[in-house]
Amino acid sequence: MMEKFLFVLEKKIKLKLVLNNGGIMNNFCWVTLLATDNFCGGVKMLNDSLKKVNTKYPLYVIATNNLSQESFNFLDNEKILYKVFPYVSFFCDGEYNMRYWGDFIDQRNNIWWNCTMAKNYMFLFNEYQKVCFVDADVEFVKNCDHYFNYPTPSAFSMQWTDGIHGSMILIEPNLEDFFTCMKIACDVGVVNDEMVWYRWKPHFKQMTDHMFPIEDYYGTGDMELNPEATEYRLKHWDGFEKPWFKNP
Repeated sequence: MMEKFLFVLEKKIKLKLVLNNGGIMNNFCWVTLLATDNFCGGVKMLNDSLKKVNTKYPLYVIATNNLSQESFNFLDNEKILYKVFPYVSFFCDGEYNMRYWGDFIDQRNNIWWNCTMAKNYMFLFNEYQKVCFVDADVEFVKNCDHYFNYPTPSAFSMQWTDGIHGSMILIEPNLEDFFTCMKIACDVGVVNDEMVWYRWKPHFKQMTDHMFPIEDYYGTGDMELNPEATEYRLKHWDGFEKPWFKNP
């Protein structure tokens, strides 16, 4: 089923990219994901924080087509740029995830892990030279435009593993990485941080210049990258409690 979906999607995307690009190449943009209605508040928080720190670059939202009309009305009313993509329904039953996460996947599959597949659409913003994907539960407290000067791919390092953190990833849009990451997610059964890590593992082993400064990051969840941070540039509300709603 997923292979058929990717085959049809590839034909549509290649045609759309040819029609929309027109040879025009812009510099940089931020991209985030809105795949569930209850993350509209997160998109607003991210968008407002980018404006507050005076970013030079636009924010685009990957809006999946399963969203309610209210969510699209919200984006229009807030004048937030967005592109609509197909929602990717995928049950993560790969050996790695079932071994590592167990019942957690069964309990939250539809509202959590499925959404992370849509992160791959960041590779399809080919009118930009570089794209920095940011989770919609990230709040900037200082300007981070200089991150676009890093080589691609770049990300924050997971200090408890040799992997990367999927909350913020700098990439160069291209179809090859899009379909490679989608296929990895299907074949290996890994999503989110691990999906990208499998794709770029050889690049990160000995390339420390591809890591954003860990002192810039502060996470609020249990798996904090930098729990003692005091002078950070962004705050990641990575726990289940989000500041914009009371009942996650």
